Amino acid sequence: MQAEIGDVLEVNYVGALLSDGTEFDASWNRSQTFFVPIGMGAVIPGWDQGIVGMREGGRRVLITPPHLAYGSSGAGSSIPPDASLVFVVDLLSILDLEPPAIPEPTEVGELLGVEDLYEGTGDPVESGDTVTVHYLGTLTDGTVFDASWRRGMPFTTVIGVGRVIAGWDQGIVGMREGGRRLLKIPSDLAYGERGSGAAIPPNTPLLFVVDLIRIQS
Repeated sequence: MQAEIGDVLEVNYVGALLSDGTEFDASWNRSQTFFVPIGMGAVIPGWDQGIVGMREGGRRVLITPPHLAYGSSGAGSSIPPDASLVFVVDLLSILDLEPPAIPEPTEVGELLGVEDLYEGTGDPVESGDTVTVHYLGTLTDGTVFDASWRRGMPFTTVIGVGRVIAGWDQGIVGMREGGRRLLKIPSDLAYGERGSGAAIPPNTPLLFVVDLIRIQS
C-alpha cells in the first residue's frame, strides 16, 4: 500500500537545515507520531509532493528547496528566509478509515451513554493517555457541528486531564485502538449553561462518534 493524494498518514520525522544540518524539528523529540493529510495543503509543498508514493514501513529523505518549503519568509527563528531543508520521514501507517454515518436522532439521558459500534484491539485507554482520534459531533437531531473528517486531520489530545469536555474524558477511557464508539453526552458533561458559539446552544446534549486511531501512553 502506498501513499496517495488525500491519504492521512502516520509518520515520524526529523527536519534540519540543508546548509549545516541544524535540526529545527523532530517528532521523535516529542515522543508522539505525527498525523498528516497529504496533497491537501496542510503541510509544505515539499511534503505534499515528496511523500506521495511512499510505502508503509519506508524511510525517505526529502531535499526541499525554499520554494517548496517556507520561501522568502522563513519560519520563526529556526528557519531563515530562502532556506533549503532536509527531512527524514518514516511512514508508519496509512490510515484506512471510512467516515461514520451521522447518528440517528436520539434522546440523551442524564448520565453519559457509551455504545461501542465496534471494538478495537490492544490495550484500553487509561486516564492520562495521549490519544489520536477521528470524530463526528452532532446535536441530538443529527445536525453536525464539528468533524475532524471534514478537515482531513485526526485530533490528538490527552484524556482525563480536562483538556476536552468531561464527556470525552470519561467516555473514551476503556476504548481500544481501532474501535469506534458512540458517546451520548448530557449537557452538564459537555458545554453546560454556556454552550459553545452559535453551533451549540446552552444546555445542549451532544452525540459524538469517535474512532480511536492510536494510544500513546
